[in-house]
Amino acid sequence: MLQLTAPFTSFLVIVCFLTTAAMASSQQAQKPLTNDDVVKMVKGGLPEDTIVSAIQASATNFDISADALISLKNAGVTQPVMGAMISAESNKRTAGSRASTGASGGTAAALSGHLQVELLPAAPAPGVEASQVTLPMTAEKTQLAETKTKTSSLGGLAGDSALNQGLKAGVNTAIWEGMSQTSSVVGGIGGGIGGMEAGSIVGGMMTSHHSSTLTYVWAVPGANSSNVSVPSLGANFRVTFAGASGVNPNDYEPAIVKLTSTPNNWRLVGATQGKQNARSTSGLNWQVYSGFLEDRVPAQSQKMGPGEYQIAPTGNLAPGEYGVVLRPLSKTKKFSGSDVAGNLGDGLIFNSIWSFEIR
Repeated sequence: MLQLTAPFTSFLVIVCFLTTAAMASSQQAQKPLTNDDVVKMVKGGLPEDTIVSAIQASATNFDISADALISLKNAGVTQPVMGAMISAESNKRTAGSRASTGASGGTAAALSGHLQVELLPAAPAPGVEASQVTLPMTAEKTQLAETKTKTSSLGGLAGDSALNQGLKAGVNTAIWEGMSQTSSVVGGIGGGIGGMEAGSIVGGMMTSHHSSTLTYVWAVPGANSSNVSVPSLGANFRVTFAGASGVNPNDYEPAIVKLTSTPNNWRLVGATQGKQNARSTSGLNWQVYSGFLEDRVPAQSQKMGPGEYQIAPTGNLAPGEYGVVLRPLSKTKKFSGSDVAGNLGDGLIFNSIWSFEIR
């Protein structure tokens, strides 16, 4: 019979202990974070940045219903932490939608996998050799914010202090600005170009009990596009969006819009109106594009197939910021507010932009 020496026996005990501890640690690490875990971290005195980092680095299973969010607020959970919780659940939803189609999860993967814009070689000048290089454009997702300001132009919104404050804070924190009472309910970042008083950002997830109309504003961050500089004359784009999950490609066509810069380095894409709870509704009842405000650039568009186009401006573009966007063929097309908020299906199509700069 094999005789084990005392040192070797001790070694085996240590190995077994470490293996068990590692398994337990792995199981613990795989357990999703819950609302209770966040409250424990807050009560334990962990810094806000640490809690946000933990949420971003972990699997999560948060309850972000109205009652749960109110409880979190009453427990001392701050706006940035609740924003990170909402963002985590929103990212899970987007990833789950993409996984069902076999595509990579997440908005970035969806944009690069199914929605593509390429800058085609421009016609050469006399005596210049033609370029054969096709340059892919970087896709971006617009951010949605809101204001009560009445306006008839994007220029009228660019200087709105409340809107700029909301864009700077970001959706995940701006959505809490309107939450001041525990009687608040889940609402939507809504928009109306109607007669509400100017200069007021309304919370996108927690708003009070009324159905006022607000102005929704779509914008992208940064003073300048990260894409290649596009020639002012002869710009020609190939746009592909066939295969996007839950979208009929025959419902959309590409367009080119001029962006409006704000003082705090955002570029406004467009604006529309809607009820205060429009962003949270799942029904197809929001005519986002029926009264959409944008600076459309005259362009020639040629359909190559379902969800495949070539589009080019009809004239020389002045220096500034522009973007290729996808817009419904029918002005009366109805959207689900929750799809717009979660970048799903038609919402993902409408929120996408490929910005570029004319120098």
